[in-house]
Amino acid sequence: MKKFWSLLFCLTICLALSACKSQGVSDSASVAAAASFTFSQEEVQQAVSCVKEEFTQFSGCELTNLWYDEEDVSFYRDRYVADKEIDPENVLILLSDFKVLKDSGDGVFTAGTVYRDWQWILTRENEKEPWQVSDWGY
Repeated sequence: MKKFWSLLFCLTICLALSACKSQGVSDSASVAAAASFTFSQEEVQQAVSCVKEEFTQFSGCELTNLWYDEEDVSFYRDRYVADKEIDPENVLILLSDFKVLKDSGDGVFTAGTVYRDWQWILTRENEKEPWQVSDWGY
């Protein structure tokens, strides 16, 4: 009976450890924001914080660069605004680079790969509401 409980305990520990996933790391990312005619520095920083929080859901990944450049994203923003029929002042797109750790095997991203120019589309109801990540990808 003692062997049974010891074996059961070991199996429980193994299952618990295998179920743990590492969170995405965003704290050490380099952040840059070019001047904006549309958004204040505070609005952009709030969007950056929102993306960093969302990135923690990217298991086994590390955010390396996160930036805002109005010129780089104007085409994508205009297209998103037209598709969703939303006020342009309530859509902000950030770009990022992140790497997938070599030992990450969750199947969503390729282990050992660096993803560049990953888009984060943030929206809000109006200027008084907080940003929310609405979509991401290429």
